[in-house]
Amino acid sequence: GEVEREVALAGAGEWLAYSPETVQVAFSVAEVEGRRTFGDVAVALRSAARGSTLEPPVVRVTLRGPQLGLTDLEVEDVAPHVDAEGLGSGRHAVKPEIILPSGFHVVTLFPEVLQLTVPKQEPEGGAEEVPGQNVP
Repeated sequence: GEVEREVALAGAGEWLAYSPETVQVAFSVAEVEGRRTFGDVAVALRSAARGSTLEPPVVRVTLRGPQLGLTDLEVEDVAPHVDAEGLGSGRHAVKPEIILPSGFHVVTLFPEVLQLTVPKQEPEGGAEEVPGQNVP
């Protein structure tokens, strides 16, 4: 944020004096922002019927945020997912959702739209999370 301070001027020797001896200084302090790209990030499929598939199963995500935080961010922190709840059998164009820590933003997501295929279910089948694709 914006910072304002009164500071003393340093002396330049015995032959030079300043008047006034202090000045008002204003400056801004901001964290350096950066970008980071994560490639081939697995997209979790939530509440999907057994046998559902997602194509492609991975995305490339570019994030913007505080440079120090980007360095510490792990691929697990990105965690894109698709919620298939309520989708019937057939093909569906779906957009992955990404929930990020505060201060981070998605710059690009490629591809932006994925194809979800939900097979016809037998009456005893039901919605469940797809093994190996679940996100807590």
